[in-house]
Amino acid sequence: YFGYAIPQGYGNSCIGNIAMRNSYSSSDFNTHTEEENIKVTAVHEFFHLVQFGYNCYSLRQGSGDIWFMEATAVWSEDALYNGINDHYRYMGSWFSSPTKSIYDQGNSYMYGTFIFFQYIDEHLGGPETIRTCWENSRNLASPIKDVSLESINNALASYNSSFENAYSNMRIANRILTDSEGAGIYRYEEATGYLSATTTPREIDLRYFNAGDLLIINDNPISKQLGHYQKLGHYQSLYYSISTDAPMSIFFNDITGNFRFSTIIKYEQNEQWIVRSEYEQNIDPEIDIEWISILISTVGENGNEWDFSLEFSDGYSEDFSSFSPYPNPSFGKNISMDIQVISKQTIHTTIYNLLGQQIWKFTKQFDHPDRVTLSWNGLNSDGSQISNGYYFIVVEGKYKKENHKIIYLKN
Repeated sequence: YFGYAIPQGYGNSCIGNIAMRNSYSSSDFNTHTEEENIKVTAVHEFFHLVQFGYNCYSLRQGSGDIWFMEATAVWSEDALYNGINDHYRYMGSWFSSPTKSIYDQGNSYMYGTFIFFQYIDEHLGGPETIRTCWENSRNLASPIKDVSLESINNALASYNSSFENAYSNMRIANRILTDSEGAGIYRYEEATGYLSATTTPREIDLRYFNAGDLLIINDNPISKQLGHYQKLGHYQSLYYSISTDAPMSIFFNDITGNFRFSTIIKYEQNEQWIVRSEYEQNIDPEIDIEWISILISTVGENGNEWDFSLEFSDGYSEDFSSFSPYPNPSFGKNISMDIQVISKQTIHTTIYNLLGQQIWKFTKQFDHPDRVTLSWNGLNSDGSQISNGYYFIVVEGKYKKENHKIIYLKN
């Protein structure tokens, strides 16, 4: 052990003491200096004392709240001593085991769940949101009930998010694992450092899709024999990888239980990714694709069984595609939208208000297959700031038109 915190009492709130080693010079600690080991141990264990003051019921035997305590304590190490990065030691266990529940109490894995709160810190309100999670835990404290998810969910509601949304987006960010601004809400500031300590999450390789193929993944002996299918439990995830040079159709069927389904596509040109969540999708590889990942996560508080099927079949060549704008609502940030163009044409992108009045327009000529990211800063064509509200983005090409609804909020 680096150290441990000892509660004095039990209930809604209690005090405690910290026990620390008198030496950090053995091989288990030689990644950092003794002073650095003392620093991260002290802040980690002190944060446990802070947690005791909010909700001492979290310590009861078998409590699911334990992961909440350890994950936020590891997060606090980096929040106070950002340059030491001792917490990187836990990332390998977390990234190699996406099919473990976020509740899993294996030590290295549980400590690795700090990355969930790191995601919240960077994208959903900063350290103040973590504090609000613990304030909610104090208000909900119960001797018989785990309150971690409800505490986090309530804290994220102020940002038009939820535990499920943050969990799903964090899992996507873990696959992309980049510090590039182009990743938007899926970016980590320290992604380069994370990659020095681990790899992206373990994937099931579906190999190569050829035109005319039909691949079905479900709970049958063939899928199990090939290692393509694995049962999922509460807040667990599966990553699949697949390659193709032919248009490919993907269909996800949520047979039992609640899921979050996403495809993540990395393009070879620039630092560009597309994330899509529709259950039926078409992928046209006319624009060079570096990799395709498929992410399936179980969510929801109800039910004990999660069952699904996943089907890959021939797709079709696309004229152009526009993808969901982000962030949406904007919460004071620029709204971006990715457009993939296959055939030579002019694309008009127009924003309208609820009265049908044109607010902003952008036109671009495409002479070859390409993918671009448009960004709108909330100004109209005259350069004036628009008001908060609902707006529509209309993307029109030579042969088709697509529409998206957005919510613009200044802050």
